[in-house]
Amino acid sequence: MTMPYSASRALFEGNGAATQFPFSFRVWEESQLVVSLTSPQGETTQATGWTATLSDSGGTVSYLHQGAALPAGWKLAIVRNMPFSQEIDLVSGARFDPQVMEDGLDQAAAERQQLLEQLSRAVILPPTSEQSPQEVVEGIRADRERAERAAGNAAASAQATAQNTEEAKRQAATAAREADRARAEADRATEIASVGPATPHRLGLVRIGAGVEVDEEGVIAVNIPEIPLASAQRAGLVRPDGVTLTATTDGTLSVIGVSVAMTGYPTEFRDFFEQHPPAGWAVRNGAVLENADTAFPALWAALHAAENAWKCKTPEEWTALSATAGGVGGAPFFVVDDEAGTIKLPDTRGDYTRGAGHTLLPNVGQWIPDTVKRHQHTLSPFNSNGWGEGQDGSKRWMSSQGGTIATGWAGEAESRPRTFGMLPCVYTGGKH
Repeated sequence: MTMPYSASRALFEGNGAATQFPFSFRVWEESQLVVSLTSPQGETTQATGWTATLSDSGGTVSYLHQGAALPAGWKLAIVRNMPFSQEIDLVSGARFDPQVMEDGLDQAAAERQQLLEQLSRAVILPPTSEQSPQEVVEGIRADRERAERAAGNAAASAQATAQNTEEAKRQAATAAREADRARAEADRATEIASVGPATPHRLGLVRIGAGVEVDEEGVIAVNIPEIPLASAQRAGLVRPDGVTLTATTDGTLSVIGVSVAMTGYPTEFRDFFEQHPPAGWAVRNGAVLENADTAFPALWAALHAAENAWKCKTPEEWTALSATAGGVGGAPFFVVDDEAGTIKLPDTRGDYTRGAGHTLLPNVGQWIPDTVKRHQHTLSPFNSNGWGEGQDGSKRWMSSQGGTIATGWAGEAESRPRTFGMLPCVYTGGKH
């Protein structure tokens, strides 16, 4: 194949996104490439860690700068790095492989193109010049150094001038402030001379008394005595409970009107003719109160009091009571988990309450399962063996000579009086 001219350099500027950099000049091995980086400060180094994919007309360099795309402000250059060697050995009288010869010619052309690209970036003097390239470069360096020294001197002179100007401005501003303060002192002295003592109806001078202090700079401090908490026998500070009395961030108090049903004692049971519990109450349905130690401090403290220990059961005892009641309700006790900070509420949705103090329920909180009152059924036996009809219509063999006589089923799954539903709640003292 032929070897058309192509520039031996590809130049790119980083944009924070590109990681693939194509080039359109041919090389035969990855080692015949050099990838250079130039930082925003103008420092140039050879890049490492890149890979190249080659084709007959060029290829693509893949490069990550510190594990990411080349940032903006950086430049990347891809140039040829031919070995400038000739490794074709032609033996007299032997066949010459055209491909070997063509590859040698192509690589020689690539080397010339590489040199041409480098010469395009070199200092080239006209044929009539009497200076060498080294002398020209040294002259340029000397001129640059003189220019840098001159610029530095000019900058230093400008900075000194600016500092003198700023100092003058500061001194003028200080003098102006001193003059303003002197005028203010004079004006205040004039005003004080004509101002009398303050009264409830007029501004004026005051004398420092008990509980008020003033320092040498005229700063007044008021000594507020410590105010105790209010009690039934003494006035003092009070704290809003957040339920019936609230305080906003600006100190405004708001009283919330509540009915008697909205107050109570923690662990108090009460039934409501409502669809939802009032504020401060929770339904007795076995739910678990999360963060109870902080969200329901009154209930938490009450259940940890020694006199209320009988109101709490272990999780196993609570589950056993519920199972005895058929799995729905039947556990009028709390379960307190100190490690998790939770309280499991009672579940009495399937229970009836009854006054304590009699034979069956001598103590408050005592629980007994459901039952049917003891009673008898009267059956009239046959005088002789024979078939009879039971109450449910079934045919049964009956005998007057003894044996078991069975009656049919009657009634429902439980014994109960006439009933209507109420919402069973327990007072927690928190917000719901």
